[in-house]
Amino acid sequence: MARPEGDRRKAVVIPNVSKWRDEIRDWRKLNCFATAEEWQELQESAPAPKTPRLYSTHLRLDPEAIQRRQMRLEQLLNAVAVGNLQACEEGTYWTPSFTARTRSSQPVRCPLSSAFAPRRAAKAAPARLEVVHDQDMLQICRMCALRGQRTALVHLVPNGEERALPLRELRDCQLYLRTSYLHALSEMPRQMHQDPKEVLKDGCIIHTAHVTILRGDLKDGAQWTEPAEIEVLTAALQRTPLGDGHEQYARIREKAQVSKTIDDIFSSAAQWGIEVLVFPPLGVNGAPAGCYHPPADAGQLLRHAAAAGGDVQVYVAKQQLGPLIGWASFADAVTNGRAALKREAPVPLHLSPYYNCYLGKQKPPDFFKFTLRPSLTKRGVAKES
Repeated sequence: MARPEGDRRKAVVIPNVSKWRDEIRDWRKLNCFATAEEWQELQESAPAPKTPRLYSTHLRLDPEAIQRRQMRLEQLLNAVAVGNLQACEEGTYWTPSFTARTRSSQPVRCPLSSAFAPRRAAKAAPARLEVVHDQDMLQICRMCALRGQRTALVHLVPNGEERALPLRELRDCQLYLRTSYLHALSEMPRQMHQDPKEVLKDGCIIHTAHVTILRGDLKDGAQWTEPAEIEVLTAALQRTPLGDGHEQYARIREKAQVSKTIDDIFSSAAQWGIEVLVFPPLGVNGAPAGCYHPPADAGQLLRHAAAAGGDVQVYVAKQQLGPLIGWASFADAVTNGRAALKREAPVPLHLSPYYNCYLGKQKPPDFFKFTLRPSLTKRGVAKES
């Protein structure tokens, strides 16, 4: 496991994120090379057999090995997350790492959160919309922030649940592992003087300023980078709305609620003077916080809202690079609009088995009574005679 100092193979207790204030060790000094090796080792899988079998039971791991692997992964994520929290608390960290000879100290500002209800504004000019396939959301935010543009990242969480802002899935949200937003999450009740879950449930938007991008990707060792400040707009989204087989919402009320949430985000960006707005895929295969929405219809809603979003550059990208089911359909709907549904022609009337019955020419068949075909009946009568 990755260690703050010394050999990574020594058995030490990894801290818990929920009790990070009680930790006396400095996890900002975590060895980035050891972290990259540990992550690579956890991602390795068993090689494919030379002679494939029908039932590949020999490739299965025993439950104890799976539990140990999961524990090592959680310990690695906790170590990285606690290092970020300590950097925000102390107000400084070292780039590229503490052990580097040419390290330099970088200042960090604590994030500040506030809740507000966005005001409805008149229709504005269309926003500039672009879908990015080769960069994740934080890479785009960092690039725009270093240019001097005021950048905001859209963070969507499940609505109407007991834990609307979850801490259990750090691996699925790069925002918690690579930025100072996790520290803002722990300070939200004190700064806003109310429960964040109730704020989101009432339809408000949480604006978090001074969120700093601290680290790179975890597969590269989560190296410390030069600070780049962005803003985060947190909104609530329904987890599993009802959909149909054509990738569209089955209930008008649920679709209208999603459309209202997107409009509120654009209104909030206009009120705060945001120049660049970075959106995640809206509920594509559980991408933001386990939400599942129809990809094509969600992309069409985002495209329709951006048509009156105002003078802002909008980027749509994945949270982390990799295959994502439904991303192609969502990206195509955002770029070109949703394709028209293919309407299949109905069955011709003269091919319907009930055509003559409806006209009254024949008696409707009795499906509860078994009858033989006339040809078979005649043959049977001929044999008996």
